[in-house]
Amino acid sequence: MAQYSIIRMQKFKSADLQGIQKHNQRQGKNSSNKDIDRDRTKLNYDLVNQENIRYEKVVKSQIAERVKRKPRDNSVVLCEFLISASPEYMQQLSPEEQKRYFQTSLEHIQEKYGQQNVLYASVHMDEANPHMHLGITPITDDNRLSAKDIFNGKQVMVQLQTDFNEYVNEKGFELDRGESSDRKNIEVHKFKKEKLEENLVQLEAKVAEKEKNLRALATAAERVKPLEEVKVEKGSLFGSKTVKLAVSDFESIKTLAEASEALKTENKALNDENIKHLLSLVEFEDKNIELAKRNKKLQQEKEELKKELESTRKYTKELEKHRDYLVTVIENIKGYSQKYIGVAKDKMQEYVGSARASAIFMNFGRAIIKSEKLYELVPEDEHKGARAFAEKAKATWKEKEKELLEKKAAQPKRRLKDDFELER
Repeated sequence: MAQYSIIRMQKFKSADLQGIQKHNQRQGKNSSNKDIDRDRTKLNYDLVNQENIRYEKVVKSQIAERVKRKPRDNSVVLCEFLISASPEYMQQLSPEEQKRYFQTSLEHIQEKYGQQNVLYASVHMDEANPHMHLGITPITDDNRLSAKDIFNGKQVMVQLQTDFNEYVNEKGFELDRGESSDRKNIEVHKFKKEKLEENLVQLEAKVAEKEKNLRALATAAERVKPLEEVKVEKGSLFGSKTVKLAVSDFESIKTLAEASEALKTENKALNDENIKHLLSLVEFEDKNIELAKRNKKLQQEKEELKKELESTRKYTKELEKHRDYLVTVIENIKGYSQKYIGVAKDKMQEYVGSARASAIFMNFGRAIIKSEKLYELVPEDEHKGARAFAEKAKATWKEKEKELLEKKAAQPKRRLKDDFELER
């Protein structure tokens, strides 16, 4: 059976602080949580504070000292993590290893959200499954009170579970990544149901023991005289409201009365216990049905997200193919451009001041115009910048060619056999 690490987070406002403090520090004898074993409360401890603290006072102090702008009255002032693991896993750990697990969890939260933001880390050993309530003030690195920025979106909480599980496993614990909160609730309810069924078995054993005692009492009662055989004498003049019985008869009646009273008491107690446990079982069955429905819905959402993710991956691969193709084309264009520019520079240095210079300019301009054909390999909307460059180069060299031709026309006519054979 898989054994999970458990971490979930809940946000609270100022009005909630007193109630959270009472629960975490066990301040109040009349708790509505029936799972608390008061005999084990002395085993609880806080990994951050040596003594109990006032949550509201500490939170207000943190905000006053570190937050630049005064927060709104309804702001989230506390984010509390519930940290544990599957009940089966926690029960097999020694108290020392359980404490190391909680200490490791605290270190992870301090590293992730800042040691200065951690207010308390209350470990409860007096409930069915050991767990820790760890509270932080959601103050950002730039000194703003903003739980929304720190825990922005569902994906952040998903990543939190992943990071937490990897961290505790690196420290020597062997746990699977926790599932959704609904799945965790199912695990907790399953554990509680198993404990309830175990208590029911113990109750049945008690019933068997009581029945054994009652049978022994009934056997003793069978040995006494029937009531109709008991001799009764009326009292004397001074004791008209009394009767006289033989000692043996009195003992018989006393035994019968005890047996009858014991039967009534035991029967009532057993009925009350049975009703209580049956109601508890019904309640857990209802909760399990509700959680099963929610889990089914979450599974459907998970499948839909898988499909969306697969579609996104395919689209990303297509984009990568287009990107690689465009990069190749652009590199080719750059190569051709560098080639023509290099040739032009070399020829210019060679023929500066000669009549051939004008021909080289014209050749270079036409070469750039020809290189424009490279862009036809790429869809128009994917190389707008490159096309704009080509258009500008073409216009520039058209003007230069016109200027050179005009200059040439103004010079005396002479024939140069090879100078003006232009590359076509």
